[in-house]
Amino acid sequence: MHACGHDFHLTSLLGAAERIKEKAGQLTVKVRLIFQPAEETHVGAEQVIASGGLADVDVIVGYHNHPNLPVGQISVANGGRNAAVDQFAVKLTGVGGHAAKPHENIDPILALASIVTALQSIVSRSLDPYRQSVLSVTHVKGGQTWNVIPDSTWFEGTIRTFGDHDRERAKEKFYQIINGQAATYGVSADIEWVPGPPVLANDPILTDILAENIQHHANLVNFPPSAGGEDFAFYASKVPSVFAEIGSGGNSGLH
Repeated sequence: MHACGHDFHLTSLLGAAERIKEKAGQLTVKVRLIFQPAEETHVGAEQVIASGGLADVDVIVGYHNHPNLPVGQISVANGGRNAAVDQFAVKLTGVGGHAAKPHENIDPILALASIVTALQSIVSRSLDPYRQSVLSVTHVKGGQTWNVIPDSTWFEGTIRTFGDHDRERAKEKFYQIINGQAATYGVSADIEWVPGPPVLANDPILTDILAENIQHHANLVNFPPSAGGEDFAFYASKVPSVFAEIGSGGNSGLH
């Protein structure tokens, strides 16, 4: 089971609802609380937006717990806080056969090995070194036994970037490498590209307002940006926003 603090998020927002109700007579604006589903699959925010959840909303504030911050600390800072997320999967198809006769086959395992290595040149040679980016191949499948070259192989992974130009450049180079290497090794390549949330960037004015208020209630810190994705970025692409991380002081990582 994967929760990463969603029980905390639900409970804390219910607590906020109670406090807002108590102070309702002092409020000069309307407040809408969003109990969003499906954060982990990166579809929840888009569903909320499609259902009218941001209608008549001028600004939005979000938060996530962070076990690497002690309880009592809250991080909020200007600029990019979470990376854009893109997911990929590639099937390479060659011609299988006996391992003793590779000259009669088209080996998709050799092609896969070369491609996985070549993909690491995207971050190191094609993207701005002053902005954080990462490419990881995380899942590889191919073959069923020791003496047979398979007909096909398959792999998947993710690219995380912190700028629109880097995101587009990474995708462009990805396709170039896959298609170029496929031609070199004589295999065909079927590419699936699944775009996820964009970069989550805090609005500077809202960030300053929230940071000023936080200092009266908690220890304000500036936790480094994360290459992890955050689908709150879909809201941030529609209205001015600010996103904070609240220390939950656990002994294990968020994921």
